[in-house]
This record gives sequence, C-alpha cells and structure tokens, in this order.
Amino acid sequence: MINFNNGGFILKFGLLDYNYGTSQYRITTNFGDEIQSIAASYFLPKIDYFIDREQISSNNFDKNEKIKVIMNGWWIHDANQWPPAQNIEPLLISMHFTDKKDFIKNLFSKENVYYLSEGNLPVGARDLYTLELLQNYNIPSYFSGCLTLTLPKNENIKKQDYILCVDVNPIIVNYIKSKTSRPVYCISPEFKFNFFSAIDKFKIAFNLLAAYQSAHTVITTRLHAAMPSLALETPVLLIDKSKTSEIRFSGLSEFVHSVKEINYLNNLDYYDFNNPPQNSSKYLKYRKNLIEKCELFTGHKHNNISPLLQNNSPEELIVQNLNSMYNASKNLKIESYLTKRNIRHWFKEKLLQSFK
Repeated sequence: MINFNNGGFILKFGLLDYNYGTSQYRITTNFGDEIQSIAASYFLPKIDYFIDREQISSNNFDKNEKIKVIMNGWWIHDANQWPPAQNIEPLLISMHFTDKKDFIKNLFSKENVYYLSEGNLPVGARDLYTLELLQNYNIPSYFSGCLTLTLPKNENIKKQDYILCVDVNPIIVNYIKSKTSRPVYCISPEFKFNFFSAIDKFKIAFNLLAAYQSAHTVITTRLHAAMPSLALETPVLLIDKSKTSEIRFSGLSEFVHSVKEINYLNNLDYYDFNNPPQNSSKYLKYRKNLIEKCELFTGHKHNNISPLLQNNSPEELIVQNLNSMYNASKNLKIESYLTKRNIRHWFKEKLLQSFK
C-alpha cells in the first residue's frame, strides 16, 4: 500500500547515518552518532532511506517523495550541507549545533534562517547552549533534552555485576579497581580509524547500549554514554573534563550525578561505585515530551524493537559480531587516511616535541 501525505507526495521514512569517517572532516568513528540514530529508529515503522548527515542537502531522491527524518543529534561538519534537501520533512528536535564559526554564519544567514524560523517550528534544543543560540536569533525554540532519553530497555539483557568505565582517566580507573571486588571494564565508543561499514557501526552501537544496561554502574566522560545509561536505568556518573564548562552538557548534566574531573581527582571517594546512588527522575518529563512529539511526527507509536534489528538467535549474533571484525580487517587501508592534512598535523606534532 502506497502511503501519501497531505501534499500528494509518497511518504517515506529516513534515518540518519554517518559516512564521514574517510572524508576530509574526520578519520575517527564515534558511535555516539549511531546511538542517536538508534533512539530515533524506535519511532519509525520502517527505514526507506539511510541519509548521510554530511550529505543532508543532496537531493538525489524521487521528486514525488517526502521523507520524514527525525533530525536529532550533533550538527554538522560541513557548513555547506545546511539546510537539508527539500524532499526531507524534518522534525527539528534534540539538536546540538556546533560552535564552529563557519557553520554558525551559514546557519543564521538570511537565506537559511527562514528554514528555522518559519515552517519547522519550534526547534527542540538538546542543550541550553543551543537553546540560547537559537533564541539570540529570535527563533522559536525550547529545551527538549536528548532523544537517547527515550531509549527502551532490552528485556533480554540481564543485569551484571561489573563496573563500566567509558573513557575515564586512568587515575580514577586504578583507584576504582583498588577499592572494589567487582570486575572493572574500560571501553570507548570512539575508534581511531573508521573501517566499519554503516551496518556494522549500528551493530556495535547496540552492543554498547547492552553494556550500559547490564552494568552495575557506568562512570563516563561521554554524554552519549550517560544519557542512554539514565534511560536504561543504570546508575551513572558523568565526568566533565573541560576546564570551564562543557557546552554540550548544559542542562543535561542536571539529569544525572555529575562532577568536574579535577574535583573528582581531588576527592577519589566522591562517588560510591560499590553502592551507587539511584539516578534522578528529573528526566522523565522530558522523555515523555520527546516520545509524544516523535510519535505525532511519524504517526507511529514508540516501539520496543528497532527496525534496525533482526530477530536473530544469540548464536547468530555472535557470528555477526565476528563477521563485523572480519569486515573491519578487510576494510582497513591505512593509506586512505594519510591525507595531506594529516601528514602536516603529524609533522607539526613532531616539530613541537623537538622543542620541548
């Protein structure tokens, strides 16, 4: 059955993906992006298109189609990729705008400000920094919180007894290990080289979410580990490594137990990781509001199963993970990452080290 919207267009559903790893913008993979898209996927009845965030303005779709896309997450490396293609019908929610000057200049140009200030209102800001930015340009907006707050628990994931440290200072990690009999595992959602396929990256992101849900407690410097842990009801501590104040944390750090890294290092007993305090319930009203707005936009209820997932046995999931590792080893071609910019950066670092 063909689905038409009110304008007579064929209605499709899109999900953001992130194929910038071998581009000029980044050579790393940060699975926090995939976790943002996973959160959005639970509101979709199906996925007709994967849409690369860094090619969001490209108009390669059928002109008779309108593609609904939940536009949450971090925006954007390429300032010239804003606004999105006309085919895309956006829900501007849970958005963080980078503070890069070229993007801000383009975002609020006379030609582009209409996109934010007229037909796609109000804009849901993921954090208070983005909210202030939008309000400074008189764009109707509100603090929506992060869409990962809507992540549903996986009923098949059993609670375990390990402490999970996600990109945590080794001094803190070593102290935790010295004061607990529980296993302490260190992981990171970032890989130095992007040699995973788009599908494999989503699989790994689901594994990260399973780790967050099953942990005894999560201690992290990563926002996209803290907010999912909160949604998945795992006690969590968010550590702010910034010297002043991390703009991406503004407003969101109020939902969880949080501390500046320098303060934690000065008091390593700050957080009781053996008997962690329960999470705050402050986020629940934002979760409810996010779910209502996304359901209204897509016309579908918030699901417990993502259309990204297939009904595979645990044994087949193990094989799929091994297959992801195999694909990664086949795709790893170091020479493709050695761009002129990277070589210049390497030489600059070596030169600076020689003067120390």
